[in-house]
Amino acid sequence: MSTGLGALIGVGSTLAVDRARSRRDKEARDEQLRRQVYGEYLIALSRTRSQLRDIAHNVQDSPEDRARQVRDRVRESGAYELRHQLQLCAPTEVLALTDRVHAALRDFRDQVLNGATSQDETYRAKRESYEAAARALREAMRRDLGVAPEA
Repeated sequence: MSTGLGALIGVGSTLAVDRARSRRDKEARDEQLRRQVYGEYLIALSRTRSQLRDIAHNVQDSPEDRARQVRDRVRESGAYELRHQLQLCAPTEVLALTDRVHAALRDFRDQVLNGATSQDETYRAKRESYEAAARALREAMRRDLGVAPEA
């Protein structure tokens, strides 16, 4: 009887240890996935912002050419596609801030699309609004990943 009880205890503890290890491994994989998607998404946002800024500084091109460049650069950035990936793996706080970043990026894009240049006050206000939203998103992502807050 005691041998059977010992075997049950041994099997039970092995299963408990395996289950805990499996849970830790899954959490580590999930965090690695979020880290990768967060990084790719932030790169896409940064690339889009930089390209919009470059277009806004380029006053030599016609408004039509600049509008075409805006549409092309935003479409090529991949930010919208990566946003869909985030919706599958990011926590609610990060998703809410992603919505805020996209709204600010759309407003910033629309200013440049409608002919605003880097000299226009509305352009600067929309760019600053986008920068604040992006900063809040980065901070939320860092918190989610357990990274020290930005200095």
